[in-house]
Order: sequence, then C-alpha cells, then structure tokens
Amino acid sequence: MGTGTSTITVTADDGKRGSAADAFDVKVTSKPLGFAEEIDLEIFPNPATGFVQVRSSGEVHATLTDLNGRMIHTGSGDEIMLDMHSLPNGIYLLTVSKGVEGVRRKIVKSD
Repeated sequence: MGTGTSTITVTADDGKRGSAADAFDVKVTSKPLGFAEEIDLEIFPNPATGFVQVRSSGEVHATLTDLNGRMIHTGSGDEIMLDMHSLPNGIYLLTVSKGVEGVRRKIVKSD
C-alpha cells in the first residue's frame, strides 16, 4: 500500500445495450495508520523448532497468536525471544509494531 494517484473507472450496464461510465482520481498522500512499508526487522529461524528471535534497530512490540487469534506470547525490546517449544506444529502469526506502524509475518512451527 503506497502513495500516489490512481484513476478508477466505474461502468454500469442496464442489460439493454445501455451503459454509463464515470472516472475519478484517487490521491493517497500518506500511508494509512497501521501499515508499514518497512520496519528494520530480522525474524529467525522460520520454520522454527524452539525459539524464534525478533531483532530490530529500535524498540518494537511483538505478539504471537495462533490462527484463531489466541495470544500465545508477547514481548518488547530490540531483541525478543519467543519460546515455541511447547506449541504444536502449525502456522502462527507474528505481529510486530513500532509506534503506529506494524507488520505481520507467518511463523511455521515444525519439529
């Protein structure tokens, strides 16, 4: 999701050979809140068997959830260790935020 101008054209057809169309420009001048194009971040290993390490150049907040949205682990800092030893194999979601910006990554737990 970035900034810039896009032209959107909407066409309606009445099913009897009649139609109408209109075009308009949409200009996005800044990123929406909550969407980061980039946070300086390292997440490893992935797939994981035990610990997942989150490293950043500044303080971040990390939340690991299962696919049902149940929170499993949270942590804050510039280096966070998430213990996945006791979790069943599967896919988890890691959300990392810094201020109002955030990114989400899939983490695979596999023994």
